[in-house]
Amino acid sequence: MFSQFKSFIQPYKEKIDNLLKFGKITLVSGANGQVQKIQVKTLRNIEDTQKAGQFGFNSKAPAGSRVVVAEISNEKIVISNEHIESIIDISSGNTVIYNQSGHTIKIEGDTITATAPNIISNCTNFTVNSTNTTINASTKFTVNSPLSEFSDLVNSLGLLSALNYSGLSGSSMTTNVNLVTTGDVIASGVSLVNHPHNQGNDSLGASEVPTDAPTPTA
Repeated sequence: MFSQFKSFIQPYKEKIDNLLKFGKITLVSGANGQVQKIQVKTLRNIEDTQKAGQFGFNSKAPAGSRVVVAEISNEKIVISNEHIESIIDISSGNTVIYNQSGHTIKIEGDTITATAPNIISNCTNFTVNSTNTTINASTKFTVNSPLSEFSDLVNSLGLLSALNYSGLSGSSMTTNVNLVTTGDVIASGVSLVNHPHNQGNDSLGASEVPTDAPTPTA
């Protein structure tokens, strides 16, 4: 009786056993607009499968990653995958996005941290709304732009240097600090270093000749 029952359920048992199975990725292929094809080595076979993913997010697990394969209507679908060596640990209740190189985007508590050698944003408009914004650059901070505008005060706590400076028409500069320069200052076409003064060349002052340029003081 038992042997008859075992023979009866054997075909169904194999189907049930094959509904979900573990395997390892041997090859991944795919392109834009295509379902990702994954070759998987299971306990018994090398099988061709497809990846089932969430809309708006895509990743390609490296060869050797573990997968769970489900068989639905004779279609083999990878429903889960992980690459043990690449796993980045994180505390309970938090989230991390990572790749095989160990670069991460971590969402931990109230903080989001992106870590990678290069982070690039390509967009038409980029806006940061914050109470305070800090940029820490250990070597240099570069802005490549034909025009940079500041709506209010700009404070420089260190040396402020410029190869060229020009103000908008009608603009003015007001300062209550000493201005020291090793170059010339020209105002309305008149040189501070090289402009001459006229003085009389006789005791009556009937004629004038230019004086020498001012002598800088130490």
